[in-house]
Amino acid sequence: LMAECRDIKKNGELVQVSGAYNEKTNNGKVAGVILYNEGFLAMTGSWKLNEDQTDAYVGTDELPPKWLHFARGANDGEAAGVAEKTAFKLSFEGINYVPTVTMMAHMPKGLFNNSTNPTVYLSASVKDPVTSSYRYYEHQELKFEKFEHQDYPDPTGSYDKQVYVSKVGIYDDQKRLIGVAKLANPVRKTENREYTFKLKLDF
Repeated sequence: LMAECRDIKKNGELVQVSGAYNEKTNNGKVAGVILYNEGFLAMTGSWKLNEDQTDAYVGTDELPPKWLHFARGANDGEAAGVAEKTAFKLSFEGINYVPTVTMMAHMPKGLFNNSTNPTVYLSASVKDPVTSSYRYYEHQELKFEKFEHQDYPDPTGSYDKQVYVSKVGIYDDQKRLIGVAKLANPVRKTENREYTFKLKLDF
């Protein structure tokens, strides 16, 4: 590593913190500035970082490296001369404050065990509603498919109603659907189970 600079004061000034060449004079100098709000980095240090190493930093001329040559040839539009013997490294980290809203969707026991998915009903059942000029009627006695999770069905013939939750709807204060949260994997909901889904929305 030929030289390194950091924003040690947290004020946007990039100070050279290491360098083997003429370190007593150069270390501690401001090599450039960072404009954080604008997203720009300007390297202005004009002192030599090494006398033994040269590269085509400006045109095709072989020159010793300086901070103002940082990232030479990195898509800067210059066709003539590219720094081929020098590698540059830039690392940074930051904090971005994003306002979020956390919502809880609770599914108590014995509720939310119906599904709007038409494949949940027996294939022989009539699923289409009856419509006419004077009425709209949905079939109330549609039978669910039996989703067995064991090798043999319950010999008593009892049936535990269950559905698979794959989406959670988000509604406004006027009961209008404004968003849908999708689960990575569907969750099996039986009448004796309860769930609480935690939803986080970033603005």
